Amino acid sequence: MTRSRTTSALLAILALLGTLACVDPKPGDTGTTPLYVYDNAGHQILAWDDINTIANLAADSAVPSAARVIKADVITNLGTLAWGGMVLNPSANTLYLVDENGNVVRVNNASTQNGTLTSTLDVATFTLGNSSSDRLASSVFSQAAMDTSTGSLYVLETGSSNAWRIWTVANPGSILPGGVAPPGSYMDSTITQDTGGAAIAAAGSGNLVGFFRSGSVVPDTLGVQNTGPRLRLSSGSAFQFNTQVLVGGNTLLWDGSTTPAYASLAYDATFNRLYVARPIASGNAVLAVNQGQFTVGNMNQAPYGALPDTASALAALRVIAHARIKDWMVGADFTSSTTTSGTGTNVLRVWKGPSSKAASVSYRLPSGMEIRGMALDGSK
Repeated sequence: MTRSRTTSALLAILALLGTLACVDPKPGDTGTTPLYVYDNAGHQILAWDDINTIANLAADSAVPSAARVIKADVITNLGTLAWGGMVLNPSANTLYLVDENGNVVRVNNASTQNGTLTSTLDVATFTLGNSSSDRLASSVFSQAAMDTSTGSLYVLETGSSNAWRIWTVANPGSILPGGVAPPGSYMDSTITQDTGGAAIAAAGSGNLVGFFRSGSVVPDTLGVQNTGPRLRLSSGSAFQFNTQVLVGGNTLLWDGSTTPAYASLAYDATFNRLYVARPIASGNAVLAVNQGQFTVGNMNQAPYGALPDTASALAALRVIAHARIKDWMVGADFTSSTTTSGTGTNVLRVWKGPSSKAASVSYRLPSGMEIRGMALDGSK
């Protein structure tokens, strides 16, 4: 009888521990992870073969010299990089740079490139559609995303009157140098009536997450009318009107008074978690939203959590990027916290273990550098 009770107690404890593990999973992997940073001022890519060489330094330290510096004429001739316009496809070992005008530079064999590239086998450029006919009015390209499961490149384009669309480029590695990614494969506001596209992130399996600054009222199943900025999870190549959406005051996507002028998204594929950076007067600078929240529960629900950095401490945070399958996230500031204009700075912010709600630590690249894009290779 005693043995039976002891066994039952042990089973109960094990079940409880299993439940706790689901609620608070162990920290992610912060092992060797290459970091790429785009310097918009010098038109060059800086590469460190392990972000730990930076994160092991004291806060506010000068970043050690990059292990590799990648240059090319087509990179020099690239326009202003879109905010968050550098993405990596680890499966193909390829980097993509997207400027605000829809020009794309592809760097092949990214993990070993160094110095000035001249061969089209190493670096090539193409455009998103025809720049004279395939653009929204007052077109500006912004955050890009890479679905590593399909190899598709996504790029957000915005225009006048809060118009937006998301370009889907299948097989971007096969586009010939000087070629054109054909227009026509878009996600836009046809169904959702959202306005002001602000940021995107690939969630894997062909799905995408978008942050939209405003839009039409979204009623839930009880008829409650939800308004304000919203996050949407696509089903394949389309967003739905009132499903897989988070919107309303409890989401903390805004402060209830000033619509955010911009945002940035980063996705953790290990924990199926989305990180959301947006300007807000008070509270936390970066939210954490689990993918399951898009399909379970009320659309006006609180995020899973938030990173400890306050909005006031990271008031200039403009863009974030995650290693996807390693537990690293990086961020960069810009010179204005109220509009999408302005320039990048030389401040690099690093979160080691954001899944454990770690705070960011800032480091400094050499004066004069301007960070506008970052990518982490979590596959190493």
